[in-house]
Amino acid sequence: MSRPSVHRARKSGRSVPTPADFRRHLLAHADTIAPADVADLAAAAGRIQSRLDAEPDLDEILVHRVRLAETIVREHVGGRCPQIPYRTIGLLAAALFYFLNPLDVIPDFIPGAGRTDDALVFDLAWQLGRSGIERYLAARA
Repeated sequence: MSRPSVHRARKSGRSVPTPADFRRHLLAHADTIAPADVADLAAAAGRIQSRLDAEPDLDEILVHRVRLAETIVREHVGGRCPQIPYRTIGLLAAALFYFLNPLDVIPDFIPGAGRTDDALVFDLAWQLGRSGIERYLAARA
């Protein structure tokens, strides 16, 4: 996934991405997700788990969302959750691809800040895909 476009801060002249930039980025990438991309992502479950294992101090909400997104994507590929709109699958896949990219807007290796943008992307994916995620959870309850 490429980096979100940025908003020019007026006073500092620095490029500062806003939540709206991340939202546009997530939506744009979710619209380009094809079934083969989702299948590739489902096959990358080991890479996702390795990234989670490598960072034991990750925020619990981010970890929960990454794991649930990976499960939903994997179950979608396996045909086990046909009730989920493909828009939700695209949003979750785009968020997972962003999570797997270590050199995104805030590089993941920066202590204390490196996963901030990943958490924002997952928060946005959860907001935008809420109805599909809730349908998945209700079906699994």
